[in-house]
Amino acid sequence: MPIQRVAVTGAGSMGHQIAMLCALGGYKTTLQDILRRK
Repeated sequence: MPIQRVAVTGAGSMGHQIAMLCALGGYKTTLQDILRRK
C-alpha cells in the first residue's frame, strides 16, 4: 500500500519544511501546530 497522505505535527522550522517537501512531492499533506498563536 503506497503512502498517499502525510500529517506533520509541529509547524516549527523543521516541521514546515518537511510538510512543504511532502506537498511538493505530490502527497496530500496536513500541517498541524500544537500551540495556537495569539
